[in-house]
Amino acid sequence: MMMSSSLFPVTLTRGKKIPRRVPMVWLIATVAFFFTIERARGDDSSCWEYKDDCDYRISGGRGLTGFKSSFIPSVHGDRVVEFFDSEDLGGLAYNEEVQEGWTFYNVPWVFTWNDENPPRYFTGWSSEWFEGYNDRRYRVRSRAIADGWTVEDCAWSDTNDFFDIVPKNIQASTDKYAFGVRSEVKLKAFPPPFINADRKFSFYFCKPVPPPPPPSPPPGADITDLVVTIDNPAELVADKEFNFNIKVSDSACEGAGNNCFGTPNDVDANTGKGLKCEAFVKKSEDATCDYSNAGTHAPCMKWDNFYDENKRGET
Repeated sequence: MMMSSSLFPVTLTRGKKIPRRVPMVWLIATVAFFFTIERARGDDSSCWEYKDDCDYRISGGRGLTGFKSSFIPSVHGDRVVEFFDSEDLGGLAYNEEVQEGWTFYNVPWVFTWNDENPPRYFTGWSSEWFEGYNDRRYRVRSRAIADGWTVEDCAWSDTNDFFDIVPKNIQASTDKYAFGVRSEVKLKAFPPPFINADRKFSFYFCKPVPPPPPPSPPPGADITDLVVTIDNPAELVADKEFNFNIKVSDSACEGAGNNCFGTPNDVDANTGKGLKCEAFVKKSEDATCDYSNAGTHAPCMKWDNFYDENKRGET
C-alpha cells in the first residue's frame, strides 16, 4: 500500500480517498478538549475567568477601592471583572455580613447602603454565568461599618463601556470605599447573528468619617487614681453569660465605694464627667481583632466601661 506525502487527503493504492472532514473533525475535537482543560483551571475567588462562576470575598478590615473590567467577544461573550481592595483606612469592622438575593439575567440592578443605619460597605459578590442568556447573575454582599462612624462625599464612579475588549481600570479617590454598586445591561448582535449581553458597572464610593472624640472631663472631675480590678477571674467559661465582677474605681467617681460603673446611675453620672474605659474582647489567638474594628458581638466585641447597656444591672 502506498500513501501520498500530503496529510489531506490520504490516497490509497486503489485510488480511494479518506474524506477531508474526518481529520478536520478530529482536529476540532482536540481543540475543544484543550479549551475545556484550560477553563477548568479557573479560580473561583477571581472573577477574571471566561464563563467561570466566581465567589469574590473581601477579607475583614478591607474595603473595595477600584476594579478592572473587560468584555471577551465570542459566540457566547462574557464580561469579566477584577477587584482592588485596600487596607483598613478607618471605620471598617468585621460585622455580620449581609447577602442580597440573586439578580436577574439581562436586567439592570442597583444596591446602595450609604443611607443605611449603620451604613454598609461592599464586601464582594457571587457570580454565575448562564449560556441561555449569555449573561451573569449576581449576589452582592456588604457589612456595617464600625460603631459611631458615618460616610460623606459619596459619588458614582466612572463605568466601563459596553463590549469594550480593552480592559478599563477605575479607581476611587483617596480614602474612599465602595458603599454601593449598580449594573446596566445591553443586548447586541455581537458577533452577528448571535445575540450577546454585556454589562456596565459603577461603584458608589464614599469617605468614612470617624465619630467625634469624647468630651473632656469638666472642671472638678480630677480622675487620677483610677483602678481596675477583676474580683471573679476565670480562664475557662462554659456559660453563655458570666459575671467577672469587674470594678472600675476612682476617688472622683460617684457610687458606693467609688465604683464608677456599678449601677446604671453610676454609669450615667461618671461618663457625663468624661470618664470612658475603652475595652474590647477577642479570642487570644486572633491577631486581626483590635478596638478599631471590634463590633457589637463576640468573638470580636467592644466592651466599653465593662458595661452592657442592654442589661441594666450591675457589671
